[in-house]
Amino acid sequence: MVTRGERSAKTRGRRVFFWVLFLFLYGCAVPVHQVDRVMLPLPALETASAVASVAEPSLPETETAVLPASPDVSSPEGDASTGDLRSRIEAKLTRDFPVVPILQGEALLRGMDELRSFYADRAWRPAWFLEGVPVPAVPAFLRALGKAEEEGLFPEDYHLKTIHTLLGSLEKLPAERKSAMTADLEILLTDAYLSYTTHLYHGRMEPGRLTSQWPVQKRAASKLPGFDDIPDAGQFERRLEGLLPAYPEYRQLRVVLARYRRIEAAGGWPVISGGKLMKGQRNPRVASLKRRLFLSGELSALPVRNRDLFDAALEKAVRSFQRAHNLKEDGVAGGETLRLMNIPVRERIGQIRLNMERWRWMPRNSDRFILVNIPAFSMKVVEKGKVVLKMKTIVGKQENPTPSFGNRMTHIEINPTWNVPTSIVRKEIIPKVKRNPGYLSSEQIRIYQDWRPGSKEISPGSLDWKKIDPRSFPYHLVQDPGPKNPLGRIKFLFPNSHDVYMHDTPSRHLFNRQGRTFSHGCIRLEKPIDLAEYLLRNDTGWKKAQIMKKINSGQRLLIALRNPIPVHLVYFTVWSDETGLVYFRDDLYEYDRYLGKAMNHQQGKTGGFLF
Repeated sequence: MVTRGERSAKTRGRRVFFWVLFLFLYGCAVPVHQVDRVMLPLPALETASAVASVAEPSLPETETAVLPASPDVSSPEGDASTGDLRSRIEAKLTRDFPVVPILQGEALLRGMDELRSFYADRAWRPAWFLEGVPVPAVPAFLRALGKAEEEGLFPEDYHLKTIHTLLGSLEKLPAERKSAMTADLEILLTDAYLSYTTHLYHGRMEPGRLTSQWPVQKRAASKLPGFDDIPDAGQFERRLEGLLPAYPEYRQLRVVLARYRRIEAAGGWPVISGGKLMKGQRNPRVASLKRRLFLSGELSALPVRNRDLFDAALEKAVRSFQRAHNLKEDGVAGGETLRLMNIPVRERIGQIRLNMERWRWMPRNSDRFILVNIPAFSMKVVEKGKVVLKMKTIVGKQENPTPSFGNRMTHIEINPTWNVPTSIVRKEIIPKVKRNPGYLSSEQIRIYQDWRPGSKEISPGSLDWKKIDPRSFPYHLVQDPGPKNPLGRIKFLFPNSHDVYMHDTPSRHLFNRQGRTFSHGCIRLEKPIDLAEYLLRNDTGWKKAQIMKKINSGQRLLIALRNPIPVHLVYFTVWSDETGLVYFRDDLYEYDRYLGKAMNHQQGKTGGFLF
């Protein structure tokens, strides 16, 4: 994982590149643009000093680089009055920039159109300064930015250090340079505010841009609530809290993140080396094991005596850890259990941040929905924040991943037929038929001329299977309802381009496995009849007994739901329960790796700038 120091170094390098490019495009050959020079002590402004070392190596030690600024529009008094500041803001934002603009060594995070729109709507009036003096909202906002890590974000992504430095130096400057810097500070503050609030509400990254199968849960609004103004100092905290996901899972991850950051600050948790440890053993490594589980919360207290004894309390703690990491709960600290315990807390913090980002992608105001968490192999129905139904699932193999997306469940199909996907026909069915010509009949699979409705049925014996090329097989295979149908007795439909749905399965024994990646992408349900009963609970004549009666009839029946329900297929690899136990799951499809790489690469940028 890339460290914050490495990320900062990369960011400074990008800023230097943009600055050199800006000087090249806006150099002496363009005399129409006048620039302001700002006097600042070099050690106080790291980003500006880095730029200065490239742009103007001959500057005195007390002077920074020449910074891009508007033409000279100073007021007669020469101070940063409101009228002068309005003119400077308008001049800076209405200029036609050929490259990303840089102010005081900082590349702007938002698009110029967004910043222009914000200020044009307020007639170019400053939002953060009144008669050249910062309004009380400025320190309130900077305090909020300083807490960005509580939300899994980084304060340095939002110009925080530069803004603090410039504000501290503002009063030391001559009037003209103070006026120019105030305009830059005004724009930097707004840029940081729009970026931070957008990231809190929508997430830093744009879902759907990382892979073709990534959760696109929510469309970005053109403006956030309260985007037209800067809140008063006393309202800042409430305004930002209102932008956060209302899901309890997000709040729980905030608590876990804070706890894990404290563990990291104290030096992390111990590494337990060597072989397995089990109940009844005395071993110096047991003391390290107890401390490891005490820090992460599975062990409630550290004993005063017998710290080297593997006792019943420790065995219970090991079982809790194993349950939280989807391992066999045998209470023995063996190879895989110790491997997961030894993952550094810093790596777990990064994983928590990724999952907080995913919660920011989720839609708002969803009181009732179905949530399928792919890495957790689970499905739950949620009503007003409470889980009313939960069950195990089977999801797609690594080569056939279950996609992440959202839609609305509209129909239930009883005794469904199975339209065998072309990929399965080519890779699995045709080879079996070539080995056993009676395979289709024994599996109650029919052949049709093509995929059009009403297509003619063809006898399997009429085809010369030895000459059939799987790559050009034109026929449509359909499996009848029955005990051999992989969809089982009931199927749940929610329209989507992936042709994915939830369904029953005759392979019930697979639900006893720890890792359940056995499907071709669809979601197999442990208790599908319970889900059908829930969805039809308000419809007359659809109690569980009536549902089973229809299933036992063997007849296919399609039922339209009177109240369609949102379905979210999501990818959360970390969550916490009400007891505080933290659950971690494997990165089945490497989506954590993709997202982590993108978020570290895109420090401070929104999804619109992804890649």
